[in-house]
Amino acid sequence: MLTRLHSIDAYLRIGLLCLIAGSSVCLTSCQSPGTDAKATLPSTAPLPVGTLPEDGSQQLLEHINQSRRQHKLPVLVVDPRLTRAALEHSESMLRHQYFDHRGHDGSRFQQRLLRNGYPRSHSAENIAMVHDPKLVFDMWFNSRGHYKNMMNPKYSRVGIGRAGNYWTANFAAPDGT
Repeated sequence: MLTRLHSIDAYLRIGLLCLIAGSSVCLTSCQSPGTDAKATLPSTAPLPVGTLPEDGSQQLLEHINQSRRQHKLPVLVVDPRLTRAALEHSESMLRHQYFDHRGHDGSRFQQRLLRNGYPRSHSAENIAMVHDPKLVFDMWFNSRGHYKNMMNPKYSRVGIGRAGNYWTANFAAPDGT
């Protein structure tokens, strides 16, 4: 059973333990020198309303919504604007090989939401750097801040973006609230 995690260092320790245990879960895929990171990025083609790419994002959402139902909270609905902002951030972290809430261009997540057409509202961002969507959920569930974001009753919208082993989830209240 995982204990409550409170820092990125804890995430890294879990990843190291997984590697030592011979698990198939690892923190991040290494890029060989001379390869083009852009070639490994998923397509950013527009998504239909209410859908997520078939890269584990839907499974992550199912874990989150199952937990919300168990706690008598409404399920989160996918918003393509939040999804685009999440995917943009995950792709940036993969392309530039960093792990941070601040974008490579210095942007904060609220700026990325606005840039993708989502108006100012109550919102939050979770990020992770692992392969498996269930492990992402477990890590967030056992981290007080990430848990609060996933389970906040004000949030009814979500966007999840994955690039390689980088995950971003944007949680938000409806437009402008």
